[in-house]
Order: sequence, then structure tokens, then C-alpha cells
Amino acid sequence: KNPHYWDADNVHLDEVHFYIIRDEATSLLMFKKGEIDWLGSAFSGFGMDAIPDLKKKGMLSIIPVAGTNWLEFNIEKFPYNNSHIRKALGLAIDRKAIVENIFHNEYEVALSHIPKIQKQGEWHPFFKDNDKEEAKRLFAQGLEELKVAKEDFPVVTILYNNSDMWYKMMQAIQQQWSEVLGINVQIQGIDWGTYIGRLWKKDFEVARFGWRVQYNDPANLLEVYKYKDFLNNHTGWENSEFIT
Repeated sequence: KNPHYWDADNVHLDEVHFYIIRDEATSLLMFKKGEIDWLGSAFSGFGMDAIPDLKKKGMLSIIPVAGTNWLEFNIEKFPYNNSHIRKALGLAIDRKAIVENIFHNEYEVALSHIPKIQKQGEWHPFFKDNDKEEAKRLFAQGLEELKVAKEDFPVVTILYNNSDMWYKMMQAIQQQWSEVLGINVQIQGIDWGTYIGRLWKKDFEVARFGWRVQYNDPANLLEVYKYKDFLNNHTGWENSEFIT
């Protein structure tokens, strides 16, 4: 520990050992065997299926964090250059089912880019979750504007970074889009370095992304899409009204 730290007398650890464990099942097993003392954010992850058992045994501590996970569209690629297609895909997702079945109700349903915890009593939804009929209507409108028959709609590929959690989420969305809109969807999981590199190069169609706020202001999330040449705005989207 740092002897020059202002409160050094109350720091009871002399040193901390970090283990880089890529496999979530392995890290969970080591934690249960007492080989590591801390598992989870902001260090090693663990599969969401472990939550019920860890909670039951009193081994899990959950603290709310301001952040949002979303799918982003590369609007420089067809057919995601059409806003009605993008809206249709967004509305066809059943977020409540994903939160209940995959995240064991430990996540909030995101019906706004800004999380509830940050806006508190001023938060309100901007759209309806799992709005199947509106999704179908907007999808048909988008097809008409693009002059594309439904049977000719291209296969949608969702890119995500390898993780059991994201894999299950993308599987759910794959099924929901197929059932609601009748389209073919494939998912592609890759390692983090390759994944983020492809996002920066806009080498994707649809991709998973997320942001944890770094300071307590909605601007920290909203500024990601302020300018299309911002490194973490992988979508190519920009709007003059949004900028001002």
C-alpha cells in the first residue's frame, strides 16, 4: 500500500493480486472455492445464470450504475440508412423478456437513452417496449421507401463482443426480429480487440454497444452521437438540430 496516502492508517491491505481470467466459468469456480476474493465489476465477469445461486447464498452485492446498453446501426450501409427500418427493428425488441429471462430482473428496461437512475423523477419513456404492430407498420413503410420486397430484405448481421451474456441477448433479439418482422438474422461474436476495431472502422451492420456514465450529467451519454466523426460514434449519424 502507499504509505503517503492521506488515510493510510485505515487501509488494511498491504497488497492486491489481480488475475486475468478470460473464462467466466473458471473465474466463478475459483471464487466459490475461495481462490479469489472478489468477482464481478470492475474486474472479472461471471455468467448471469449464476445470479440466483449467488444471491441465495448471500454472496452477491448489487449496486445500481448509470449506463445504457443498446444496438447501433451503421447508417452508411443499406438498408439501415432508412429511419423507418431502424425504428421498426428497435420497436420489435422485447426488452422486458430479455431483462427477466437473461438478466434475472437485475437490469432496467431501457426505453430511453438516458437511464432512470440519472434523471430520477424526471425520467419518462420515449417509446413503447415490444410494440409489434407499430414495428410491422414502420417496417412496411421502410420497405416501400427503399423499393424493396420483404422477401428480398438482406440478412441482418448483429456483431457483438464474445461473452455468454451478450450471446444470450443477441440470440433473443435474433429470434424476436425473425418472429415479428419475418427477416433472417445472424449473430457474430468476436474478441474485444477485433470487435472494437471493426466498430471504429464502421465495418459492421448492427452492433452491440454500451456506455457507463463518467460524470453525473445526461450529456455524457448524449455527446457520443453529437458528431459523426467522434471515435465512439460508430453509426455515421449526425443531426444539426441535435448538435445545437
